[in-house]
Amino acid sequence: MINTRKFVTEDDVLYYKEMSNDIIKNIINRTPGNNGRQLYGIPEGDIDILLEEFREDNFTSYRKKGEWLFNTVYVMNNDGNIYPYKSFSAVFRYINKWNQEDGFTSHKIIIDDNNKIQWIGRDSKYFISYGEKIYSFCYQHKEIMLYPNIRKEDECFDWDDHNKNDNLVTKTMKVEKTGVSIDLENYFEKGFFYKGPKWNTNWTNYYGWDYITIFINIHVKNNNFYIEIENITYPFYGLVILDLDEIKIIEAKKFI
Repeated sequence: MINTRKFVTEDDVLYYKEMSNDIIKNIINRTPGNNGRQLYGIPEGDIDILLEEFREDNFTSYRKKGEWLFNTVYVMNNDGNIYPYKSFSAVFRYINKWNQEDGFTSHKIIIDDNNKIQWIGRDSKYFISYGEKIYSFCYQHKEIMLYPNIRKEDECFDWDDHNKNDNLVTKTMKVEKTGVSIDLENYFEKGFFYKGPKWNTNWTNYYGWDYITIFINIHVKNNNFYIEIENITYPFYGLVILDLDEIKIIEAKKFI
């Protein structure tokens, strides 16, 4: 299998910047079928000039498509209540100077009644909070992902100058990877995350390997978050108790 990359996102560009032009050309030339340029996203033209262009500053940019859309987001707090917040969503994409584009990603900005930003980052289906600290919450197989607010607390959403809001998002992209990943595998008895007898081999391609366990529900008890997950290939259920203040797992157990 050929490992392909494109000169689109900052990560892609940084990956190739670590190589010399000669190494990149060798990678392209040894690609089967003489289609290396197409496979790696290098347009027609003098390849030496193109490989110098991508090393220039601001070769890629992260741009918004469309407008900021107002909506309401509901955040589950550790006190057991669910609070509504004003929020704005917009989609962004990477584009480079060769007019190559990456896929769209939705971003959200959550604000309080004084327009101060309470959370900003990639959009998420679930948001939870401890006190005034908001986190996006995501479950994927074996793992809980939490992303806190990563902008300064005194920053505000600007209703009149959306370019300022766009710039906040582009700044966010540079530090967005500071989320907290909690690996659950060692908290459960061995085998909880294994494929069971109900596993369908067609899921490998359709759903991917992550479609073994799924998120079911989340609720609050005694200031802690109780997260229910299911291994749908057996099936059996699991309960994870999360202390969001300390960001640690208190307990995890399996139910048949």
